[in-house]
Amino acid sequence: MRGFPALLSVFVIATLAHGCGYTTRPPYPAHIHTVYVAPFESDATRRDFEFQLTRELIAEIERSTPFKVVHRPELADSILEGRVRYIDKKVRVENPDNEPRQIQLTAGLDVIWRDRRTGETLRKIQVGSGAGTVRVEQSVLYAPELGQSYATATTHLARRLARQIVAMMEEPW
Repeated sequence: MRGFPALLSVFVIATLAHGCGYTTRPPYPAHIHTVYVAPFESDATRRDFEFQLTRELIAEIERSTPFKVVHRPELADSILEGRVRYIDKKVRVENPDNEPRQIQLTAGLDVIWRDRRTGETLRKIQVGSGAGTVRVEQSVLYAPELGQSYATATTHLARRLARQIVAMMEEPW
């Protein structure tokens, strides 16, 4: 009878954890194994950010999810598409000579993730410019006086956006 209290406590903990929404299954849809990341489109006046973002997003999906990224849409279970709506650059702080000391770079995009086989949107979020589109926005600060450049800021911004998009791919709680 020594093992009975231990067994009972394991049962109680498992029951409570299950009732609180905890689960041991992965946080991603089980029926999706492959993703095709379509090259992002852009409405922004700054060129080539959409290509950098697409590369960062592919790397983040491969690094952080169980999904395999495929390079042809017909081989994929799902398709991730997006459009860069804007990239905004604002001077936040100036030095006494009116030169930028700190600059904020902000990008906004619309992203949609669909099941290629059924056409169903995998996220039922009705935000942004279309049904099932998720509006994503991120900002980074950089300081030219410290040797930081627009190029390093866009790299950092693309990585932050990629992490946010991959987090959106998780199952809702």
